[in-house]
Amino acid sequence: MGMIGQHSRLWHHARYAGPLLIGLALTGIGAFFKIAHWPFANAQLLIGSLLAVGTYSLWFKAKGVKSLLSCLKFAFVLSIGVSILTLVFWPAWIELMSGIRKILFWAMALLFVYQRWVRQPRQLLD
Repeated sequence: MGMIGQHSRLWHHARYAGPLLIGLALTGIGAFFKIAHWPFANAQLLIGSLLAVGTYSLWFKAKGVKSLLSCLKFAFVLSIGVSILTLVFWPAWIELMSGIRKILFWAMALLFVYQRWVRQPRQLLD
């Protein structure tokens, strides 16, 4: 995941990177609160995930060219947001969301590996 996120152009735009990092931090703290059964865990999870998914959605909409990998990343981020909503409101459905998230993750990871290391870039072939 780190390799895919590291190669994103999103981090060069403070307008999107700042709110995304705040949303991810709130989601991580909310997850810790949820594990420890502390109060306000659900609120932190919801606010953090909505901020992160909303920011990434705005970034995706602002992108010019959308590749297959970009679309898979967006679908994966949406699936994480829906998984957090499922965890908070419908815990019985978490297994279904976990399966969808795993499928999207592996599709994204395999496509990234293929594009980055397996397939030769066109510039090298010319």
